[in-house]
Amino acid sequence: MKNVLEKELGNFRYEYYEDKKAIIGDLTVNVIKTSHDAEESIGFVLTNNNSSMVYITDTGYINQKYFKILSNNNLYVLESNHDIKMLMDGPYPYYLQQRVRGDKGHLSNKQASDYLCKFIGDNTRKIVFAHISEHNNSYEKVIETFNEELSKNDMKFDDVLIAKQNEATEVIEV
Repeated sequence: MKNVLEKELGNFRYEYYEDKKAIIGDLTVNVIKTSHDAEESIGFVLTNNNSSMVYITDTGYINQKYFKILSNNNLYVLESNHDIKMLMDGPYPYYLQQRVRGDKGHLSNKQASDYLCKFIGDNTRKIVFAHISEHNNSYEKVIETFNEELSKNDMKFDDVLIAKQNEATEVIEV
């Protein structure tokens, strides 16, 4: 991550603090440690005045210690990387399937939907599903799984967006 930042921003200094927050003017950035096999894998909860956003990709699970700060935010950008059946029937070799499914891999559609059913609340305005595998998932499967989990939990939520790999998403105001 540091090399990428230096490439983009020059000699950029930063320090990585897990479970810490930074305050920049009216913006509060809470760092969430994610569980992935990449170095310094993190997500964020961003708050500004009365608006809040969660951004989490590249994680095999979400630690329960973060559930309070992840609850009832305005916007969620959450990975929904794979459909388990498509992953197991797909082109990836077994070891890679296990890596993707593991605790240091990626969230499945079911996991992402389960977490969102725990997190969304009255303040939630939009959900963006991100980091969707081209080989082991489909946009339809993401939405289908989310709707199934909502139904199981007697919940409704309609304002959902799919972040596509090769297209910019709409601008979202929170």
